[in-house]
Amino acid sequence: MSPKEPPVLSTVVPTQQGVLATPDIPTLEEYMALSNQYHFDTVGQKKARRNEDGGLTTVYSTGVEVDGMIYELPGYDRDTGKKLTEDQVRAKYLPLIQSGQLPGLPKDSPLVREYPHRNHKEVIDKHPFDRKAVIGYDFKQQNTQ
Repeated sequence: MSPKEPPVLSTVVPTQQGVLATPDIPTLEEYMALSNQYHFDTVGQKKARRNEDGGLTTVYSTGVEVDGMIYELPGYDRDTGKKLTEDQVRAKYLPLIQSGQLPGLPKDSPLVREYPHRNHKEVIDKHPFDRKAVIGYDFKQQNTQ
């Protein structure tokens, strides 16, 4: 392990493919469930945002710290077409976090970085939301702030 990598927690099992969750750590699917559902709902509601660089935003998943835990949450408001600040995201989802409805990861867990990266490759990039699907799509054209 290089000095820049966070230590592997005892609740995480290293493998050649990365790390695996154990019973007290959420799986990739559990951790990313809210962001993934938000993405699919945004696509279904045709409320994606066209960015200045031509890219699309459907969720703008962002990690927010609450009490030493990181929660991966939607940072895009599909009704306004704007990206939310970290404080806005925290305030919006704090009741769900405090009620235990959203799984988090310890802030020093290597999964905090690995899960979102793997999720994008394994779930989001494989979604059939491709160029053909956006013909006639009414993109939000508003600024990010």
